Amino acid sequence: MPRVVVNDVSLNVTLLDQQGDAPRQDLVFCHGLASSMGFWPIELLTALRTHFRIVMFDQRGHGRSQVSASGYSPKDLGGDLLALITALDLQRPHLVAHSFGGVAALAMLADHPEAANSLILLDSQIGMGRDAAAATDPSAKDAELISALADIGVTFDPADPFAGLHLITGLAQRRLSGQSMESEDARVQFLVRSVQSAKAKRWMSLVQETSAITEMTSPDGLSPARLAEIGIPVLSLCGGYSAAQQSGKLLSTILPRCKTDVISDAGHFFVATRSEDVAARCLAFYQQLGFASPEVMAC
Repeated sequence: MPRVVVNDVSLNVTLLDQQGDAPRQDLVFCHGLASSMGFWPIELLTALRTHFRIVMFDQRGHGRSQVSASGYSPKDLGGDLLALITALDLQRPHLVAHSFGGVAALAMLADHPEAANSLILLDSQIGMGRDAAAATDPSAKDAELISALADIGVTFDPADPFAGLHLITGLAQRRLSGQSMESEDARVQFLVRSVQSAKAKRWMSLVQETSAITEMTSPDGLSPARLAEIGIPVLSLCGGYSAAQQSGKLLSTILPRCKTDVISDAGHFFVATRSEDVAARCLAFYQQLGFASPEVMAC
């Protein structure tokens, strides 16, 4: 796997050659917080490789990429993305981004709207949407999850705009404590499996030894005026149980060419739990734009 140095940070990068016969197009995957390029499911990668050369990378401070003392704001991570696109000589690639990776992609595009051909956001929340979602009462499903997490010793304030960030930290702390994390709740089981010891150690190191949390929770600077500069096609997919729906609604009204769809009966990590559905929706989006051929749509 190649290393690419951008903005004085060495990023871990993987390239998967396009498998179809169509002219080469590049697609860059941008993962979210406390994750890595390993987040992307094989079903999604296999479906999209028919039409695109796949570029995956670990965000700075994540996976096998270098940890820096600072540089974790959406603007900074967006700068890393732009520098990576330039370093690899990608010509207006397509972008697929999950969670905070989508915020970084939006930050890049707000300053450089010509840098990509299209953007698919997977349960990404912008600042305005976080604030709106935090002001609403949690659903019954949320209440059940909050209670089940409390049963294993993981508590957080659901009214906090960055509740998900604090949840990750709570899970990591619990994992490293060596105490039981057994639960009968399927969603808690999924979350517990997603935060194994190595990931927990790396995340807590990032939390305790860098300015990442302060930067990540600072205002993202994505005002309606800046977002309106993004004229490329955007698809925003949100989980039916996710607070990201508020952001999806806002983006649909602000971005000139944005469509928002909801993955029913799914939460924040529907990319993993509903990967075939996500692949089909991504391919349909690209087909409508003329970037994917209908005859090879099956996945």
